[in-house]
Amino acid sequence: EELSKKQATQEATIRKLRAQ
Repeated sequence: EELSKKQATQEATIRKLRAQ
């Protein structure tokens, strides 16, 4: 579960960077 959460956070960060 921890890995999944970390992956989700990383994806969210990438999305934010791409949005910018």
